[in-house]
Amino acid sequence: MSNLLHIGYIRSPKRKVCTVATRRLYSQKSSDSQSSDLPPIPILTINNLNNADCIKSYRRLLKNKGGIYSFINTVNSNQYIGSAKDFYLRLNEHLGNKKSNLALQKSFAKYGLDKFNFCIYEYFSYETKIISSKALTDLETYYITKFNFSTLYNFKANATSSLGYKHTEEARLKMVEYYKNKENHPMFGKTHTKEALGLISKPGELNPMFGKKHGEATRALLFFLFLFYYI
Repeated sequence: MSNLLHIGYIRSPKRKVCTVATRRLYSQKSSDSQSSDLPPIPILTINNLNNADCIKSYRRLLKNKGGIYSFINTVNSNQYIGSAKDFYLRLNEHLGNKKSNLALQKSFAKYGLDKFNFCIYEYFSYETKIISSKALTDLETYYITKFNFSTLYNFKANATSSLGYKHTEEARLKMVEYYKNKENHPMFGKTHTKEALGLISKPGELNPMFGKKHGEATRALLFFLFLFYYI
């Protein structure tokens, strides 16, 4: 029997048909998938992301299952690759713009959720579910490297914490190019609150950063702020 399933959810005749385009029960082992130089193929593809009822219907399929996922733009094939311990929770975080990638959110706004598919490249099997967080991020990095980095919404080629991380020159150039459009900046059209301005203006020991040094990620952000205001 084929391991490719076609699944459909129909809420009512008046609503859109909610479909899981393709599904395989589990991916092959990592060692098998990594032996090929061809781009990975999703083992699960979900569309109609703009339909809230459809998203809820995926709960049983995605809840408490983790691995490597992607949001693929069906207009230009650009995508964001990420990892999750719970696909259902992570999907809703992105759709609700919580802990999400800024470039991906801008693309959601530009093209609409109906122009995106949520895809899964690899599930945790019972064997791999106990892997460490580092192993998971290493796996995410592997999937990122399988695609042309310029086609990804990811800002980093390595799926690691920003703490102590140094961006590659390619990633730096990509971020500089992205923030040349001032509308892409998170503070575009916004102003600091009086409380925030008060913290910023505090001198000496009153300043929260007194005696401290900015990390690499913060210095990179300050660099982009400079570009935003002076380029």
